[in-house]
Amino acid sequence: MSVETVQSTSESLLMGMKDDIPFDERWDRMKPVIQRLLSLEDVPREEWHQLFWDVFASIQWDPDGSERLQTALTTLVCERFKKIRLALEEIKEKDSSNYLELMEHYRREWDDFESQLAYIPEPFRALEIEFLERTDEELSIEFLLLLEWKFMFRSFESELRAGAKHLIYEERCGNTEYKHDARVQALKMTYVHFGRKQLISTSSPAKGLELEWDQFYYKDRRDFYVKRVADKLAEEPTAIEYMSFALDVYNFERKMTKQYIAEASFKKSQDELLEVLVNEPAASELILTSIDSIVNALDKEALRIAFILMRPDVDKSRALRKAVNQYVIKKGTERLKACSLTDGDAAVSCVLKLYEETDMLIEYAFMSHFKFTTERDRGFNELLNSADIFGEENKFPEMLATHVDGLLRKKALCRKYNEQEIEERLFGIINLLKYIDSKDLFMRHHKLHLTRRLVLNVSNDLQLEENFVDGLRAIGMPSEYVNKLQRMFQDIKLSEGLSKDVKAMLKKDSINVKVLSAGAWVRGLSRFPIQLPHQVEDSLNSIESYYKEQHTGRKLSFHPLLSHGTMTFESKVGKYELDVTAVQMAVLSCWNRRANSELTIQELCLGSLLPESDLKKTLTSLTMNPKLKIQLVLTRPQVTKAAKEFTAGMTFRVNRAFALIKSGKAATRGKVSLIGRLPLTAEKATKKEDDEIFQLRTLRVQEAALKVLKARRRVDAATLSSELTELLKSQFLPTMKMIKEQLEWIIEQGFAERDPKAKEIFVYKA
Repeated sequence: MSVETVQSTSESLLMGMKDDIPFDERWDRMKPVIQRLLSLEDVPREEWHQLFWDVFASIQWDPDGSERLQTALTTLVCERFKKIRLALEEIKEKDSSNYLELMEHYRREWDDFESQLAYIPEPFRALEIEFLERTDEELSIEFLLLLEWKFMFRSFESELRAGAKHLIYEERCGNTEYKHDARVQALKMTYVHFGRKQLISTSSPAKGLELEWDQFYYKDRRDFYVKRVADKLAEEPTAIEYMSFALDVYNFERKMTKQYIAEASFKKSQDELLEVLVNEPAASELILTSIDSIVNALDKEALRIAFILMRPDVDKSRALRKAVNQYVIKKGTERLKACSLTDGDAAVSCVLKLYEETDMLIEYAFMSHFKFTTERDRGFNELLNSADIFGEENKFPEMLATHVDGLLRKKALCRKYNEQEIEERLFGIINLLKYIDSKDLFMRHHKLHLTRRLVLNVSNDLQLEENFVDGLRAIGMPSEYVNKLQRMFQDIKLSEGLSKDVKAMLKKDSINVKVLSAGAWVRGLSRFPIQLPHQVEDSLNSIESYYKEQHTGRKLSFHPLLSHGTMTFESKVGKYELDVTAVQMAVLSCWNRRANSELTIQELCLGSLLPESDLKKTLTSLTMNPKLKIQLVLTRPQVTKAAKEFTAGMTFRVNRAFALIKSGKAATRGKVSLIGRLPLTAEKATKKEDDEIFQLRTLRVQEAALKVLKARRRVDAATLSSELTELLKSQFLPTMKMIKEQLEWIIEQGFAERDPKAKEIFVYKA
């Protein structure tokens, strides 16, 4: 069927439904139905349905039907509203000061009218559609109803507002009889509907409730609380007392405002209230002058109140954040100077406690607001990198690494804390590391401690160790450092399987093998010949042969500084097990066949094959071990200090009267560790260590500078310095002096040059 056929068929059907009832006759049938609807009287269903048809038919078959229907409907609505107006005027004339009776009558009429807005426009939707199609303008029956109501409402608006003001005043004064009064709600909803249909004209681009009702409500509230604030300040309250008063007002008005102000305007309303409560000069001065003392007292409740009251005001909020920043710096400085910085554990515990305090403070009082967290972070960054506290060469990274070692090493700090407390302290240390500029120093010391723990099997919990390393990665530690630490764990796990195979091959259960990757563990370890007991030498040869069979092409080297074992020593008193390093074992083995002999340093060097410097360090651990009340090796003449007192003429002998003292008595059996800390080469003189760190930092600056120059080709000094700092900040913060020196070195080497016309511009030379 064609489109023309369908259209002609539809038109013929409509023509078949056409009736010849004139508009006036049809209106006479519609009018009583509409009147009953406006009067809230019941309308039978048949008449309700007939009204829809009559409206449609009037528009469809009468050329002037839409205009005549609109005019007639408007007249009918005006007549209805005229009756309401007369009733309200009668009440007003009877007692012009009795606003409450007027408001009560208005409330009833409004409630009826508001319910009518939901259904009266429905039969006239066809009129709205036809009007839009014909005039290209929108016609809303709801708009017409509200417009006529507005004309009537304006005659009583001032009296209704006066009544609302009185009711709200009573509610603010605590009169529960007027709480959330329906009369005020009716007035509010009037403005709401006016606003939705944009019946309130204004030069402001905002619409609706914010235009008249909000302004009325805000002004009334401001007038009320300006006086209340003045009365409260006249009582000369403390800052905390005044803030408590302001918070009570804020919370009360928060609940009250939700009843009378639209949700979209709620935040603006609360900010306006806080401006009244806090921005009064006397109130503002009272609070601001007390902020520092409140922060120092860690009064969380008072600070939470201050945060709520001052949050909208940028300047006051900044003052509160600054107080938190200064608390971290001042309190941290006081506590660190009060405790001895030679006691690293005490210093770290002091900072951890301060961090925990401020973290809990920010979480509770400032609701973890990011701006307060940022100020806290700035404070800790300044504190933990302070040269006044920790010296030019910041020692705090080393303190942190040593404290971590104590937490993760068996029989050390870990005995003071349970598992949960250890995890919390490790998490706190990871947070503190974010603030340290010299992160490379921490990683250097942490790696040394981790090496000792893994090699000596004294780690408290390997899972905790790995979790801590994951935490280091999470805070942005350089990948090259973290990857090496994770490779160390991998080596230990792989070595467990190798140890089982070696034990099965040698049929010895007393041997544990650790195969360590050269690139992951401590570099620069001294490799020197060493004379071990023949049983150990034979086992080492067998292990090396077995490993080469299993792994073709790999080179295996024995590292005495990373090896340790257990020796049995029998004295006149008893039999004891001694945990010793491979170097200590080599020295003690010199007395195996000459137990009662006194040996010189030269003889011990020949017997152990150790260099004299390493031999003296080892003899110190055997002759002056702080763990032993009776020393294992005796000297002649006797010495009481370090290895530098050992001379070529001195002799050493094994103490045949050696014994372990327990509870004040000599034990006939027992076990003791003489290892202490593995004598890694990296533990050499502090000056040498500092030189190595400086050299490494120099290379890092050169590498980063060349990377920036190569990428940009031309770059000014300020940009180059900024990008260098950004590249290296996860390891350390280079000084301007170091940057300038390395840039000059790069120019001298011919990798870059200065622009002849602009000396501050650097140009990369390919």
